[in-house]
Amino acid sequence: MRHHYCLLFIGFGLSSLAQAQGNNPLTGNVLVRNAYQNNSLLAETSIELQPGFSVDAPGFSAAIGRPYAQGGQWRGVYNWPIVGIHTHVLPSGKVLTWQGHNDNSHGHTGVYDWDPATNALNLLQTVHDNIFCSGHTLLPDGRLFVAGGHDRYYESVTPQPNPPDPDNPFNVTYIGGLKLTYTYDYSRPVATAWQQQTDMKRNRWYPTTTVLGNGSVLSVSGETEPIIVMNAQDQNRYRPELWQNGGWSWLMNADRERRLPLYPMMFLAPDGRVFNAGPNKLTGYIDVVNGGTWTDGPEHQLGAAVPPVGDANRYFHGAHHEGTAVMYEPGKILVIGGSGAGGVTNTVERINLNDATPQFQYDASMAYPRAHVNSTVLPDGSVLVTGGIPNGDKRDIDAILPAEMWTPPASGSGPGSWTTLNPMGEPRLYHSTAVLLPDGRVLSAGGGHGGGYTDHPTAEVFSPPYLFKGPRPEISYAPATTSYGQPFAFNSPTPGQIDAVTWIRLSSVTHSFNMNQRFLRLPITARTGTSVTVTAPASPNDCPPGHYMVFALRNGVPSEARIVSISNNPCAASISLTTSISQYSCGATATADVSGSNLGGSYRWYLNGVHQPAFDGQPSAVAQLTNCASQAAFAVEVIPACGGAPLTASQTVSAGPFGQGGTLCACE
Repeated sequence: MRHHYCLLFIGFGLSSLAQAQGNNPLTGNVLVRNAYQNNSLLAETSIELQPGFSVDAPGFSAAIGRPYAQGGQWRGVYNWPIVGIHTHVLPSGKVLTWQGHNDNSHGHTGVYDWDPATNALNLLQTVHDNIFCSGHTLLPDGRLFVAGGHDRYYESVTPQPNPPDPDNPFNVTYIGGLKLTYTYDYSRPVATAWQQQTDMKRNRWYPTTTVLGNGSVLSVSGETEPIIVMNAQDQNRYRPELWQNGGWSWLMNADRERRLPLYPMMFLAPDGRVFNAGPNKLTGYIDVVNGGTWTDGPEHQLGAAVPPVGDANRYFHGAHHEGTAVMYEPGKILVIGGSGAGGVTNTVERINLNDATPQFQYDASMAYPRAHVNSTVLPDGSVLVTGGIPNGDKRDIDAILPAEMWTPPASGSGPGSWTTLNPMGEPRLYHSTAVLLPDGRVLSAGGGHGGGYTDHPTAEVFSPPYLFKGPRPEISYAPATTSYGQPFAFNSPTPGQIDAVTWIRLSSVTHSFNMNQRFLRLPITARTGTSVTVTAPASPNDCPPGHYMVFALRNGVPSEARIVSISNNPCAASISLTTSISQYSCGATATADVSGSNLGGSYRWYLNGVHQPAFDGQPSAVAQLTNCASQAAFAVEVIPACGGAPLTASQTVSAGPFGQGGTLCACE
């Protein structure tokens, strides 16, 4: 019986090696590598080798991997013009990605989109700010929400901030963040897709953003400006803030001295609070409804029992820094790998926030210690772990190339199990990303561009084992929208063969943490000869409003996804535009004012059909009328506070002619 095996060769002499083994070329097998060397894989080749084959020679390492149905298959490596540090899956199914700049000399960011169907990567637009190391998530209406970024290095901060500068090895001395907030609307023309929103209250570099059950966004952590951190009397230096109705507000009840790590692992919990799952040892809940009140949570099992100097509460330090975390079921979280005082770990901890007294417990450990690692929840409920390094040496040669997959326990409780999968083609270390695609594959990109790591401006795609285990079911139609707790049906040519339906929020990931992904199972309630009916999640705390991939499964094999958005019944939003004129000797000022209900703050103004960015974000606009231009046609567009289609209103005003003493004023 022949098997398709995954193999790794590095060096020269592929054909002679195959001949030496007495094997003829066959189609369907891919050469992959056991361990990374500084030279590149020469080519993908078709050969057949016998089980047990291995070879080691200087600059050369090869062995038979697992059959694709057990170990999955990597494809690529594709050359990109950037390191994919920030990567997002949009409701269109395309992937948005950018790198940004790790220095003081750039104030712009080139943003690209990648099409999984064609493998085409295109430069979309340049954002005129450095959104490197920003926080991001997807809003209920599908817009990508981006907060903060990189302002500059402060190379002489005196005295040192109190408490001391966060122990981030990638800082020169201190890095200042940006206040800026942007949205990217995939449905708009490229030229107008990026819109600047209201600034945050505080500069933030490495913040985490989390969408809440009502569609608002929590922003926590992130380095700001040294002058703020050095001022122990500043009441807001570590305070979180909330974005809602188009603006930011402080959470005034939050403990101003609760200093979280950079890019903390934050999850919306089933009770509506937001849970800080790490990487700090002492976790906690922030209650946004009550103004940001913090409640201490349980401690991680891993980590020193004695608090480090300067962090008596262990709000900042822990043993899972540079690790990853994922919510694999509502309220159930894995914290995976990372590093601390004890070095890089393969340890995994889990917690169930639905328990009466949630506590972290050790789960099964990975085969490899990993820092700078990514976790991706898959359509069958398993969790894929990719990339990472087992030490702090930053060398590509030490990179962990084999992926691993965690399978949850069949009983729903207790530890899961790990399976080692086939190795990727290039190291994916610091600044690498991984996202689930609507076709069920996983994009892995980036690595490097800072921190002393080698740049990898490349990407590759992983097909998990489930794509080699038989024919895929199909969803031929699904509705574009649904509401909480409501049934909805999708069409399929084989509805009787579908035994499970899963629901996965689109990805938005950077620095080993996906700020947007969630996983739920949808109960099947009815079938016909052409359709399957399921029930949408009932709670926005389990399922924040927004866009999700719906997968139909048959014996663990997923369909390609359909993307469906979920929200409460659209709110009753209304808009109207009123105008007024203030006349002077040779002209007049015309003013247009917006009023209405349930309006957000994303006003977009037009005058005589031309966009007027100077008035965007404001509820009013003005125009000057003269004898040369005596008419002004105002128009405004705004997205309702609860999402949905934009609302528009327009009014045309005119005045004149203008003159003095019976003489018309000159045209100006």
